Amino acid sequence: MQYELYLRASQPQSDLATRILDDLGKDPEVDKTPAGGIEYAGDSGVIAVALHPAQDACWEGDQGDPGGPIGVDLIIPGGAGEALAVQLAELAFDWAARWSLDVYDPQQGRTVEKDELRTITDRVKRHSEYLTDTVGLGDQSTRYMDVDVGAHRLGLRSRFYLGLALALVVLGLLTHYCG
Repeated sequence: MQYELYLRASQPQSDLATRILDDLGKDPEVDKTPAGGIEYAGDSGVIAVALHPAQDACWEGDQGDPGGPIGVDLIIPGGAGEALAVQLAELAFDWAARWSLDVYDPQQGRTVEKDELRTITDRVKRHSEYLTDTVGLGDQSTRYMDVDVGAHRLGLRSRFYLGLALALVVLGLLTHYCG
């Protein structure tokens, strides 16, 4: 699971593809991966970058730049730390301002503004807590972000059956050695 922010144009832009590809090519922190993807390597970690090509029926009227990207997705791994979440949001808003795009948070289902940085990092933390609870990443070494994990306790029924099994094993050993 991962956390994503989408950068999308609300209006058709004929030179959007050229500007995005030129800017990404000049940025020293952007690099191609061995698998052919694009990554942004910042101070807090790596953010995956996905470019989305224009579709034929994307815009009514002006087709913009067919074949060029109409949007950019920024992706961090599920359970990412707060510093990487802040870096993701800051990068999204920086690039959105540079290319006149809107930042859409699919987890919230709406366009977000720069002053909602805290909301985004809180959602990333909640996402991390959900992963920790459902996948069980209780070990500190496998977790990106500190989350509260309650101690797992055995229920009354489980303790009863464990006690019964232990009593049967002890009874079996006693009858084997004493009998």
